[in-house]
Amino acid sequence: MLAYYVRRHLERKWSPLLFRDERPPVPEDPVAPARRSESALEKAHTGRQPDGSLVYSFRGLLAELATLTKNTVRLLGSEVAFEKLALPTPSHTEALHLLRDFVEHCDAARPTKVWGSARLDSVHQIAARRPHRYRAVIA
Repeated sequence: MLAYYVRRHLERKWSPLLFRDERPPVPEDPVAPARRSESALEKAHTGRQPDGSLVYSFRGLLAELATLTKNTVRLLGSEVAFEKLALPTPSHTEALHLLRDFVEHCDAARPTKVWGSARLDSVHQIAARRPHRYRAVIA
């Protein structure tokens, strides 16, 4: 159930990037067949957003986001290694920006937990207790 809940909210947040109605029309008759808005029909017809960027299916957007990687680079003949993040495309940036709003909303709605005497109000405090994973490593 949690996976369906998360997917539903992600599809709503990512609706500008997906073949989905951003603002579905409200039907006059509740039993009438659903109709798509003009903007959704235009996105489906052209495969592009109003600004000209591509429109994705939900799985297609997840596949696009999967190309954003962190690579470990090692120099030949040396023990020197460092980590490099791939540069995000404009679609990566837009999707992550919309996702950041969703995560902040979820974090604000999450009840505060008390573990022993430590009160953890946010995910950021939990993450601060762990070493930073994206720091470049030079051996």
